[in-house]
Amino acid sequence: MSRGIALSLFVLAIFASPASAQTDTWLEIRTPHFVIISNSKEKDARRITRQFERMRTVFRQVFPDANLDPPTPIIVLAVEDKQNLRALEPAIYLHQGQVNIAGLFLRTPEKNYVLVYQNAEGLHPFAPIYHEYTHFLLSSTGEWMPLWLSEGWAEFYQNTEIVDNEVRIGKVDAYNLEFLQHNPLLPLATLLAVDLHSSYYHEDDKGSMFYAESWALTHFLKTKDTRENTHRLLDYLDLVHKKVDSVSAASKAFGDLQEIQTELRKYIGNGDYSFLTMQGSTDVDDATFAIRTLTQTQADTVRADFLAYEQRDEDARTLLEGVLRDMRRQLNSTPNVPWPGPWSPGPS
Repeated sequence: MSRGIALSLFVLAIFASPASAQTDTWLEIRTPHFVIISNSKEKDARRITRQFERMRTVFRQVFPDANLDPPTPIIVLAVEDKQNLRALEPAIYLHQGQVNIAGLFLRTPEKNYVLVYQNAEGLHPFAPIYHEYTHFLLSSTGEWMPLWLSEGWAEFYQNTEIVDNEVRIGKVDAYNLEFLQHNPLLPLATLLAVDLHSSYYHEDDKGSMFYAESWALTHFLKTKDTRENTHRLLDYLDLVHKKVDSVSAASKAFGDLQEIQTELRKYIGNGDYSFLTMQGSTDVDDATFAIRTLTQTQADTVRADFLAYEQRDEDARTLLEGVLRDMRRQLNSTPNVPWPGPWSPGPS
């Protein structure tokens, strides 16, 4: 984040006051673990909040030793329209032919952000929530994970079903399965080497295969470990953490990659997908939610902070300049309230 933007956000945190006009109505819902900021109706914002809290309960049972509660609550920007999603997603996804994302997790030194599109396509309405929350969980371990496995786990958990007193984890993703059954798989050596700069992570056609095959390989290896009482995935991660490259680590942990690819194709085709069932309630008491309507100034300050951490500095500055103009007008119309001084973007 540039020094000028950071300074301006600090000033706004001190002097923010209601804006004279709003282009969107933004709600804030606070729980002990999350701050949900949404431009949807209150009932929809509550629904999003409940799903984050319920998935936290699931993860608490699955990973009892995980640190699910950072020092500051996770800030969730939940938007209900494509316009606000595009206003916040990373710049690389704005270009034609890029992957259409439904959310992202952004870890910063001071806070954790989640961006979620509430009306994403697909059979599972809460998939983006569970997917991005999985990324937070993985990041909280402090251990780096190859991109295919990070996304594979997120895809694995995004299909979690929470119904009454039962939770079903690792259910098949029907869209991914159909896509894989009608398209040739990537060679595993290619899949395992994909990183944040790869076209397989960003471009639409390639990205669809990357996500789908990452899910299938993770599901296949997890199921194989469970059925055979092995720990190949853990062995693989141990090798990667010892600085063994991803492809070599996979060969050592999983075996011959050509044979694994053949087994994966059969696994995709045979439809034998197990899933984990857990009993227990994940009900959430809405009475514990603290709800307020944000001013446009307050909402734009949060969005500008998010954009600055994403390196969309020009868009962050544009939002901040509008906020500062509104604040200047309000402060000038209020007697005996000093304006903190002129703002300059400063060096990046």
